[in-house]
Amino acid sequence: MNLRTDEYRSRLERAGAQWSEHDEVTRYGDVAVEWRAVRLGGVGVADRATRETLVMTGAGAIQWLQGLVTNDLFTLSAPGAAQRTHAVSRLGRSISDARVVHVPGHILLDLEPGTIASGFLGHLRRHIINEDVGLSDATSTTGRLGVYGLDAAELLEAKGSWDRSPASLEDFEATWGEVAGEEVIALRSPLTGEPSFELFLGRAATEAVWVALCDDPSVRQVGEDALEELRQEAGVPRFGVEYDDTIIPIEADLNHTISYDKGCYLGQEIVCRLDTKGKPAKFLRVLDLGPDAEAPEVGDGLVREGKKVGVVRGVFFSRALGRQLAHAFVKRGAYEEGAVVEVTGRGDATVHALGWALAAR
Repeated sequence: MNLRTDEYRSRLERAGAQWSEHDEVTRYGDVAVEWRAVRLGGVGVADRATRETLVMTGAGAIQWLQGLVTNDLFTLSAPGAAQRTHAVSRLGRSISDARVVHVPGHILLDLEPGTIASGFLGHLRRHIINEDVGLSDATSTTGRLGVYGLDAAELLEAKGSWDRSPASLEDFEATWGEVAGEEVIALRSPLTGEPSFELFLGRAATEAVWVALCDDPSVRQVGEDALEELRQEAGVPRFGVEYDDTIIPIEADLNHTISYDKGCYLGQEIVCRLDTKGKPAKFLRVLDLGPDAEAPEVGDGLVREGKKVGVVRGVFFSRALGRQLAHAFVKRGAYEEGAVVEVTGRGDATVHALGWALAAR
């Protein structure tokens, strides 16, 4: 699937774009420079073409999807409302996460790359019986850009005309308007720890909007490598990276994606049972071995008081702290903030909540 016009791809390459095997722009040069553009002032603009987009239409769409996801879609009654939610299996484990956005006339589902190929669209369609619901994969026709940083809202204000000011948006609110004469939907969604906006627009319009946004001295193009560092520092778990289909969303510290007051949905019994027990058996946490320690590796075991309490799931570099940190699902009794666990063969690590790297800088 060609997600970019030839002209737009050529423009990205002239800007220095380097590509992953999955057709993502990984970087344009020095990742540290891209990180600083977002974290320390200014704006970073990213190509996000590999993210997937489903469009949902029909009078019964919200009520139908309400029975398949963890959050309360009835809060999306007004255009411009959005939320993060999860589709879970009958066992309460994540099938996919999604940012759901209500815009005039339809609902957008913003998905991780590869979600549709994994069978998610088929999963949804199997549950349509007689409901007035339409589902279409709009990934190939939808352009995606990201705008991140302290001055992100101001850049969007300056470059476009909007139904509602981007600067007025809270997380999980959307607006729509025009940039460079092209129709654009802007969703404010937490990603980097700084103001973060995801833009939806026509595939053919992406180049013109990208040029308009980047034609500003405060803007630097940023790739996925820098965005991943920023995201992990900010403590925003990503499906397929920090957690997967073996995990219940609560365990990944994603309680804000779950409503406990809504009606029944697939997998609700397991999710609610876990909540009513008070403490999940494990939690996603950040581990810090200190500035001078050897960096942990994926698969390193965690031990406390002679008992195995987890395994290192991922390692990331925090530029805010200048050292490697780790992610792990840590068992109950060892996941409290400030607890100390031994990383096998590497020394002691302190357990912290997600996002600790930014709080501690």
